[in-house]
This record gives sequence, C-alpha cells and structure tokens, in this order.
Amino acid sequence: MSKNISLKYVKHILQPVFREMAKGRKGEKGKDEFTKLYSSMIENLEIDMPTLVDSGEISLGYQDNFIEQYSIFEEFEEKVKFCIEKISSTRPDINYKKSTKTVKISELFDLVKGKSKYTNKYFTTHKGNYPVFSSQTSNDGIIAQIDTYDFDCECLTWTTDGVYAGTVFYRNGKFSMTTHCGAMCIKKEFKNTVYIPYVYAFLSEVLKHNADGEQNKRLTVNILKDVIVEIPINKSNCFDIEMQKTYASTFEKFTGLQQEVISKLNSLLGITIV
Repeated sequence: MSKNISLKYVKHILQPVFREMAKGRKGEKGKDEFTKLYSSMIENLEIDMPTLVDSGEISLGYQDNFIEQYSIFEEFEEKVKFCIEKISSTRPDINYKKSTKTVKISELFDLVKGKSKYTNKYFTTHKGNYPVFSSQTSNDGIIAQIDTYDFDCECLTWTTDGVYAGTVFYRNGKFSMTTHCGAMCIKKEFKNTVYIPYVYAFLSEVLKHNADGEQNKRLTVNILKDVIVEIPINKSNCFDIEMQKTYASTFEKFTGLQQEVISKLNSLLGITIV
C-alpha cells in the first residue's frame, strides 16, 4: 500500500458508495437491514484520489487536512443528532386543572387485530386507493393500498410487534390492517364523552413502554386491554370532554412545532463535504 494513502480518507470516500451498492432490504428511515455487499461487487471499483499539481503524486497532505475538517463536521452532526433525540422525546407537561379518572383501555375500546390475508401477493392483485396499515412507522404506517377496506371510522391503531411495537396512530377514514397492527374502536356508550384525539395524545408516549420484550417486542391485545388511561372529569364525576379537547389541541400544536424543528435539524444532517 502506498505511504501517501490515508485509510481514514479512503473510508470516507468508499462508505457512501458501498451503502449505495449494498443489495437487500432497507429498514425504517433507510437503515440497512439484511443487506449484503459481496467482494465481487467492489473488486474492480475505482476511486479518485487527490494529487499534487506539479508532480501528479497522491497528496497525503490534502487527505489529512480533509479528515481533520471532516472530524469537526462529524462532531457537529453528533450534536445535532443529540438535539433531535432530546426534542423527539420531549412531551408537553400539562397540569390538569381538574381531577382525573383512571380507566382501562378495554373499558373504553373494542380491540381488533388485522387480518392474515393481507400479504404481498394480495397487495399485488388488489391494488387500489385504500391504505393497509402494518407494524412499520414510516409513511404513516401504510404498507400498501388496496381496492377494499375493513374499517370506516375514527379510531386509534397500534403496532403489535417489532422494534416499534406500541406506536399509536390516530385514524379517521377507510382502511385495513395486517396482523401486525390492531385498532382501538371506541365503544358506543363513550362516543360523546371520550375524545379520541385526547386518548391518542395520552398514549403516544405511554403505550410503547408497555411493549414486552427487547428487540422483537410485542404489544398484544391481552397486554393492551389492561393499560390505564387518565381522563379529566368534571364536578359531576363525569368525563370532561372540553378538558380533553383542550389537552388534545395543545398536544397537536406542540407536536406540530416539534416536527417542524426536527425537520430543520434533519436538513442539517443532509449536508455533505467533498
């Protein structure tokens, strides 16, 4: 190996190329998942190296200077990622002005699992405009769009297994689900007293901590049915719908601003130096 070649520099140049060449399945947020890069794919790969104008020799000084500058950039990225993580985990701390009542999820909602018939083969032969939700959290949980639907209502859905088990979504419309997803459908007697966006706000951070397991987590119906929700009550000891709406509105505004800030911070991570 030439003494004028910095392995750190070569690593920086090759890393994005290798990631682009890797074959296999991509996971959440573009992360590599079960990808492979064979030696036969890279053995004839050529890379450009910086050279000196006068002699044409490979410039080690340029490589070292580049790595020094890039280390500053990496430190900056780490700080940005730390900020994103802290902001993402922050939730509005709203003090209830009134008392609350603790209620089990199963008392308020009918819990329904998705259907096993929804497979890749089914998606190919039944393409349409209605979303199918699964355990993924990207793309609002949509794994496919088909020509029929099983639900047409306002409800909550949750991911039942995987790394993101316990992630909850607010839904209002026509959709279907795979077996890796479940729906919380409000019972008739609570339709006018329990505000679904409020329950979504309450569960958005709480529910994922109820998932069982480490890597391949699970949040089954049996686990979910006993999860507790705190709902504001009025002087008559009845659910306070207006208080629920106030909390849900505040949560929506907060998360909107939160996502706006995170989006801007993420744009900083897209900066590249060459």
